[in-house]
Amino acid sequence: MAYWVVYETATGRLRSRGDSREPESLPAGLTAKSFSSRPLDTEEWDESKLDWRAMTIVPPVDITALVMADVDAHLTLGLLTTLQKRDLRDIINTHYGGYRFN
Repeated sequence: MAYWVVYETATGRLRSRGDSREPESLPAGLTAKSFSSRPLDTEEWDESKLDWRAMTIVPPVDITALVMADVDAHLTLGLLTTLQKRDLRDIINTHYGGYRFN
């Protein structure tokens, strides 16, 4: 069975996709394209090439390290004692430790 995508003709923006029969009577401005198989989980739609491409995967950032780097940029951590630095890290971990983001 073919795998179909529907995209905006002018921009290439993906509007719909799935395993089904060929889309019928599309509104003006939309185009259908078929592929022989589903895209891999590691592929995403490329609007400029109107095809699938490998995803760019960005690893999560440790927010504690990010905040400490930001603090260091605005406050010289060298002025803090080792105990004060540890306390600051503990405070950051208490508030943000469970969060990671891209």
